Amino acid sequence: MVRQLKIGLRATLAFALLGLITLILGIIAISQFHQTGQVVGTLVERRVPAAITVGELRRDFLLTRLHTLNAIYAPNPQARQQALTQLTELEQSFNAK
Repeated sequence: MVRQLKIGLRATLAFALLGLITLILGIIAISQFHQTGQVVGTLVERRVPAAITVGELRRDFLLTRLHTLNAIYAPNPQARQQALTQLTELEQSFNAK
């Protein structure tokens, strides 16, 4: 059937078929791009703030450990009092969040 068509018509049909395939592929790509945008939006709205909060909690926990050890191993009462003051400030900062 295709061999009975003239070469010009065959070339036109082949070109039209390639154009249609390209159009379908473009529509699918735009659809996938939209879905990717939604995933990025979810990451920005939920995951990134959660990761930042976890990082802040880790930082506060490590600072609590540091100030506690500084208070325990302070060489003099003044250094111990300074470490305890820093620990109290950190606790107030943590409770404010």
